[in-house]
Amino acid sequence: MCRTGTFLIAFGLFISFDLLSQAENINENEILRIKTVIAEQNDWVQIYPNPSYGEITLISEMYADVFIVAETGNYVQNITLLENEEQQIILPKGNYIVNVKSGDRIIPKRVIVN
Repeated sequence: MCRTGTFLIAFGLFISFDLLSQAENINENEILRIKTVIAEQNDWVQIYPNPSYGEITLISEMYADVFIVAETGNYVQNITLLENEEQQIILPKGNYIVNVKSGDRIIPKRVIVN
């Protein structure tokens, strides 16, 4: 192997060890903080029960447009939720993706109706 190749391998190992040591320096508190931020970004809408036996309840903390699509890709329903509004929806048996859009945020949630 030429010297350049040896240098590149050594440099790559150095970078890998450096990134690994940085990852090891992340403590549990930082991981918990990151998980909390992710959860807070997705907690402004609730869909329950899931799985359901036909009726699901949607609650949004803010104005939101809801688009329900069946697993087959067929459009099922479009709903607008006002701030802190609760709405019940009856769906036939199947698997659905409920896309909740508020501003520039879209949260897709999978819902199963047995």
